Amino acid sequence: MLEPAPSAVTVSGFSMAYRHRVVVENLSFGVEYGEVFAVLGPNGIGKSTLLRGVCGLRPSKGNILIDGRDLRTLRARDRARKLAFVPQTPSLTSALPVHEVVAHGRYAHGARFSRLSTDDHEAVDRSLATARLEHLTDRAFTQLSEGEKQRVMIARALCSGARILCLDEPTASLDVAHALELYHLIRALRGSGYAVMIVLHPLADALRFADRALLMSDAGNSIGPVSQVVLPQRIREVYGVDMKQNAGLEFDLAKEHSRCFG
Repeated sequence: MLEPAPSAVTVSGFSMAYRHRVVVENLSFGVEYGEVFAVLGPNGIGKSTLLRGVCGLRPSKGNILIDGRDLRTLRARDRARKLAFVPQTPSLTSALPVHEVVAHGRYAHGARFSRLSTDDHEAVDRSLATARLEHLTDRAFTQLSEGEKQRVMIARALCSGARILCLDEPTASLDVAHALELYHLIRALRGSGYAVMIVLHPLADALRFADRALLMSDAGNSIGPVSQVVLPQRIREVYGVDMKQNAGLEFDLAKEHSRCFG
């Protein structure tokens, strides 16, 4: 009898702190291939910190398995071939052309710009096509819109060959049209078998585009299908607002708590 394939990400007994504050304690969850897993919660609760911890970018305790292998035992290059982290704001400020930025993803395969192999070039072309960036291949990265920059960073992640994508608030600075375009790209990747773990603020977007969710709060965390996590009573407890669902999803801010939240 064949052994079942391991989950993309398996986190168990996971604890981490940041700036002397406990972010999570003894948390366990999994992320599967072919799903979008959203990390939700108020501002300052530690969503981005958690994501970085799961990616091995911040110290943590507990177990993190990637394809059934201990993340902490993987060499940096092997880790980069399996899991890619895309920050909320790209740190790149140089005017490199888009195709060179995407080619950075081939570093995990030992590539250098002066010695890209045929496979490397094909991977760059595939990633540009998947992110619908072929028309921008020679454009300077600094000349792109925020939405285009985010797609370039996702294309760079795809170029590494990683099948697990960890996205930190990728739509935070985007207008509605660019955000929708990015969400449709994420759903297309899900349909192609990628595992996508994404930090989000808009709860309506999570309901529309995510499959499962982790809702973080000081009173305790909820994990499950997004429709069973983003519920009126739970949202009232976590955010202090009333949730109304009709043709769209609206949030009544009349009972907003005095604290700030996103």
